[in-house]
Amino acid sequence: MTARFAIIALILAVTLTGCRRAPPQPAPRAETAEERRAANEAGFRKYVPVLDRTLVMKDLEQIHLYLYTAYTSSGKWPKDMKAATDMMQRDPEMRKLLAKIEDGTYVIVGNPPEGGILAYCTKETTVGLISVSTGKDFNQHKPDELQKLLAQQRR
Repeated sequence: MTARFAIIALILAVTLTGCRRAPPQPAPRAETAEERRAANEAGFRKYVPVLDRTLVMKDLEQIHLYLYTAYTSSGKWPKDMKAATDMMQRDPEMRKLLAKIEDGTYVIVGNPPEGGILAYCTKETTVGLISVSTGKDFNQHKPDELQKLLAQQRR
């Protein structure tokens, strides 16, 4: 009798729960190389702070190079990146930098005095905000300190 009861319970359990397959999962979206690169860069910036500062300084160095090229041809520091936009559009890496300038990650200071701040990054690193001067000196500032320097520079 217990054997019959066990078999009946087993059959009843199988019919109630069923033998259905799990619904098919949607295929994972293929990650593009650019998305993978951006995710890797974000992870490294978070866990390796020196890389974050290095990437910011590399970008600021490229901005300085383009603005300095315009400065040598006209004798005046340009007000923004329009002087180098055409040249930057030709190079894919420079297009990414130009996009960062347009979205506000990097700010160009128009007509800086000699030795003044030429450009700075608005995203704070572990050492603060990083700026580049007209003499290609990199400086680290606290946010309020940078704003004071920029206010003095505008006078």
